[in-house]
Amino acid sequence: METITRIACPFALLAALCGCSAIVDLSDKRRTEEMHVQLSGFAPFADACYELRLINTDTGIAEARAVLDGTKTDSEESVPLRIVSAMDPGADYIVQVHVDEFGDAGCDGTFDFAFEAEPADGPERFFVVDLSAPPESVETPGALGGDFIMDFRQMNPHPDQQMELMLIDEETGRGVGYYYTAGIENEGDDPENIEFQIRIPGVIQAGHYYTVEFYADVDDNSWYTPPDADGGFVDHSWIRGFSASSSGLTAEFVHALPFDELSVF
Repeated sequence: METITRIACPFALLAALCGCSAIVDLSDKRRTEEMHVQLSGFAPFADACYELRLINTDTGIAEARAVLDGTKTDSEESVPLRIVSAMDPGADYIVQVHVDEFGDAGCDGTFDFAFEAEPADGPERFFVVDLSAPPESVETPGALGGDFIMDFRQMNPHPDQQMELMLIDEETGRGVGYYYTAGIENEGDDPENIEFQIRIPGVIQAGHYYTVEFYADVDDNSWYTPPDADGGFVDHSWIRGFSASSSGLTAEFVHALPFDELSVF
């Protein structure tokens, strides 16, 4: 049984998280809002895996999910997280944060604890989750669809580097998935070929087309560095598109040129 904490969220200053436009044209789609979450109280779970679920309270469906294999911060600090164009302004949401305490399940969806927050008061909806609060019981939300799985090959230039990925449904213009790893690790048997797999569960709708933006943090500054004025790339970054099947979306990426300038980080 997973456990949950329901938190009365105080006002938090996330205005520093400037909004970035999504890579799709939303002019012919319904207006959406970014999901902003502030995580704090990492001391008990410094090396954990996390899954965040943005749940529509009217439907009980998790409409967007974020998977974090580690965090961007020291354990005593807080972490800001966003998913572009994730929320319908006419709907009500809560956020659940599920924690694999020791990361021993490899971020595979097996969790020890869970926490929950309603949006804080203010002109923009955002969520503050304190992981140091005591947990309680939680209901498991429904899934939007199938799983997103992406296999990475020949990532040899990027051992131990941070990677971030954003998944956008171009049929709706909504961000439905985010993935973060604090350091790329080789999951294969060949030390000369760094390969690994990521998974964001329950976010893929059959027949939809998805765009994926992702980068490896070559300059080790913990954030995406766009190309310079001359078009030179520091971080290695890519944009790819894939169509979903009836059961989900499984994609493969092999490290290659050219690099792409990202719009969602």
